[in-house]
Amino acid sequence: MVPGVLDLAHFDKFASKSGLESFLQHSEFELTISGIISNVIYWLVILMFVITGANTLGLTEVADMLHQLANYLPKIIVAILVLIFGTLLARFINRLVFAWLHSIKFEGALTISTSAEYAIQIFTLFVALEQLDIGTQLLTAFFIIIFGAIFLALAIAFGLGGKEWAAKVIDNLQNRKKKP
Repeated sequence: MVPGVLDLAHFDKFASKSGLESFLQHSEFELTISGIISNVIYWLVILMFVITGANTLGLTEVADMLHQLANYLPKIIVAILVLIFGTLLARFINRLVFAWLHSIKFEGALTISTSAEYAIQIFTLFVALEQLDIGTQLLTAFFIIIFGAIFLALAIAFGLGGKEWAAKVIDNLQNRKKKP
């Protein structure tokens, strides 16, 4: 039933546009995103029946452990959806930034648009891993350090390389203020 619903919603089309399908097909296994989601939901339903049976038999510790596992399975689905839609957003932003920069004849349009796509992809990966509760504090600290380091490097490069340009801009502004 779940594969039929995903097929009806054209889920594989979105997954193939995001590029995750082709990434999964490079492995030796025949994996699709809709297949993974279908299997996760299948096992979630089975776990619910096993939990009910364990509670009926009075095996509360086993039921609690399986209940924790059942609570984790939807997080996997959400992480997959975050990856798919984040990848689609990153590709859209790449094309949008490239089109805008190319239209104003900016020389580094491809580099900047690709960098924007990679930045969004990395952020999406962090959000997906945070959804899975994998090293949340470590990932947040890593992201902040890398983000800060990149902008510190850009600030230093602009400060050292753009010193003369900034002086010219300031002189031009001062000359404009002096002229009535």
